Amino acid sequence: MPDAGGQADLLSRDWQVGLTTIYDPRNLVRQYCGLPFKVGGRDYEPETWAFAYFDRVEFPGHRALGPVDVLASSTLSATARFEHLEFFVDHGFELLVEWARDLPTGLRLADAPEEVLAKVGELNELTDEVPLSLLSKVAFRLRPELIPIYEATTASLYRKRTGGRGEASWPNLVREMAVDLSQEKNPAIDLVQREIFFELEPTLRMPYPISYPTSVRLLDIALFMAGTFGFHEEDRVERIRRHATERDEVRRRRLEANLVRKQRLAESYKDAWDFSLGSDDPGGSTAFEG
Repeated sequence: MPDAGGQADLLSRDWQVGLTTIYDPRNLVRQYCGLPFKVGGRDYEPETWAFAYFDRVEFPGHRALGPVDVLASSTLSATARFEHLEFFVDHGFELLVEWARDLPTGLRLADAPEEVLAKVGELNELTDEVPLSLLSKVAFRLRPELIPIYEATTASLYRKRTGGRGEASWPNLVREMAVDLSQEKNPAIDLVQREIFFELEPTLRMPYPISYPTSVRLLDIALFMAGTFGFHEEDRVERIRRHATERDEVRRRRLEANLVRKQRLAESYKDAWDFSLGSDDPGGSTAFEG
């Protein structure tokens, strides 16, 4: 284990992903997970991203895989159409549970042997009734330390390493992501994972002992946030600053609207109270007298 200085250096290290580099992924992950974060030497307050609607929703284990997992998955830019909802209720949940039955719990993607990688790589052949972007998110909730989340942008980023396009690249994408999650390739990921876990652990409910968010989920988050705010420092600082300014303006308008709404509600209560006391009737009679 590195000493305190070495750990601090690792925590702030960039990640090598696909054929690119993600600048300061640690703070991208902190931002997405609703924790205080820092960019360009400036501290920012916690924000609300889909982590609150996907990762904080209880995972299957204490309960069966079900509609709540599809709804949670749809918050990650995975549109669930009518036919997709029908697929899961009709036979999709059973199909996924049966497929995942032989996948071990507690095994990280980075440590998975070839036979497990091959099994995970079969997910895109399980059905053609649902796009892999949605299917993988629901499947992830069964083995959140092992099954990656598929996004077309991620497949594109890895294309030169996988040699494939779109969903057809999935089996090779699984293997390449496992390489990127290894200690040899990106030792910083595990340190960031532990830091986030210890800050969030009391608020998360998992089906079995597991450090969450897992490293495979952190990689997905970092890729999504880098795609949103930029992979490199020169892009990130300005985009985050502009985003924070817009966010603060939205919050200010929302607070003002809430204040106006409360004032109007208080006035309506007062008018109703005055009426009930007969304040509008000088003679003291009320509408309830016979």
